[in-house]
Amino acid sequence: MTIGHKKQIEILNNFLKKGYIPHAFLFLGPSNIGKTTVAKFFAKKILCLQNKNNSCNCLSCESFQRSLHPDFFIIDAETEIKIRDIKEIESFLSTKPYISKNKVVILANADLMNFFAQNAFLKTLEEPPQNSTIILTASDINKFLPTVLSRLLKIKFYLVDDNDIKKSLDLKNLSKEDVNFVFKMAGGRPGKIIELIENKEKLLKFKRLAKEILNLKNRSLAQRFSYTAGLIKEMDINNTNKNQLFELLEIWIRIIRYNLVLDFVKDKSLNKKELSALFAMEKVYRLLKMSNLNIKIAFNYLMLNI
Repeated sequence: MTIGHKKQIEILNNFLKKGYIPHAFLFLGPSNIGKTTVAKFFAKKILCLQNKNNSCNCLSCESFQRSLHPDFFIIDAETEIKIRDIKEIESFLSTKPYISKNKVVILANADLMNFFAQNAFLKTLEEPPQNSTIILTASDINKFLPTVLSRLLKIKFYLVDDNDIKKSLDLKNLSKEDVNFVFKMAGGRPGKIIELIENKEKLLKFKRLAKEILNLKNRSLAQRFSYTAGLIKEMDINNTNKNQLFELLEIWIRIIRYNLVLDFVKDKSLNKKELSALFAMEKVYRLLKMSNLNIKIAFNYLMLNI
């Protein structure tokens, strides 16, 4: 089910109507907003044998629904994408389609490709196999080599309106408090909202982490350092496993930003200490995305600025 992104879907449908589909796309936008969901929706339509707009019971669509389509290949990466992953794509594309007229590859979170993987992938982009479409999704365009970017048709995706998300999801089993919290923490990101709705344990964890960051400002510096050391160990955060780190920072950034808005609405003023904490978190988030900044040093810097 796709939520939002009507303009982007319209662009993709127009390619289908014209009978011309570019060889390689880059769906670019924030994480968890539905880029990969739209990519799958588009892939299913490319592979469809009857070119129907809505539900279709052709062999291709039924195979796709059951995740058994021999002409569809997806890598949904959570860690670094290496040359061996690109070799899998090359091997898949080297054979002719079995069911459909085309083959489709989705490389989700393609900004996790390392330098060597991108160079290897460049050959496929420069000499694309016939009747193939490659769809990359990413949130950070700066991670790509210019030579790779130049061979991709870029389509930008944006945060989805919360009202559109609420209309599309069943929120009856959530309390009003939990609904407010979920949209406060993940507003505009259907994927993250669905994850929190379906995973009660994760929702409780998010609520705990949000509460803890607000309480940290009242603790001593030694207590803050002790807290973050324990948190790093608990969440198994390290320089090769940064996914949970970025998720944690996103929770903290959102809760501090939300509190700043509440303060401003109430008193028409901004809490300077919270504003300083927000700037520090956003700075650390950017640095960790762009470099191998030591995680312990990053957290200590944050604790000094809360």
